[in-house]
Amino acid sequence: MVLDGQAGVDIDGFSSGRMRFSPDGKRLAYGALAGKRWSVVLDGRAEAPYDLIWYSPIFSPDSKRVAYVADTAGKWTVVVDGQAGAECDAIWGLTFSPDSKRVAYAARRGKKWSAVVDGQMSGEYEDILGPVFSPDSKRAAYAVGREKRWSVVVDGQAGEDYEHISGLIFSADGRRLAYAAAKDKK
Repeated sequence: MVLDGQAGVDIDGFSSGRMRFSPDGKRLAYGALAGKRWSVVLDGRAEAPYDLIWYSPIFSPDSKRVAYVADTAGKWTVVVDGQAGAECDAIWGLTFSPDSKRVAYAARRGKKWSAVVDGQMSGEYEDILGPVFSPDSKRAAYAVGREKRWSVVVDGQAGEDYEHISGLIFSADGRRLAYAAAKDKK
């Protein structure tokens, strides 16, 4: 990997689709192959090796933090600031809050999905949409599906059941949440 004409660490291969600059443009992260294992190289230093790095590493909005999804022996984990979290069967929707202090994602264990917000796992559901943070980063929301019904969970509190939910979005001040929902086929 060459950055601004300077060669970085020696690697056996990399995926250009897994390279990412931080929002301020000062940091670079990418997935690199060394032997048969993958590592994220962050600011020129390789982090712990895994069997596979899923998706591109993501930076927090303030560019200070980085997170990515890694796989070892078929178990996925979210690595935030170099620290691996709980093992799961699948992970989706990894995101930082706008203030860069919080992390959320959806995790599947077996056939059940949970939302993980700030390292805390929600209940188990058949399906999940989100999670998303409010613009002020104080609130988190996600939609959960079970038995062909969906509800929105905001700050840990589940709302009314619907047949379908999509498009979770907070207002600019973070006080209101809007989404599309179907009930009685309307």
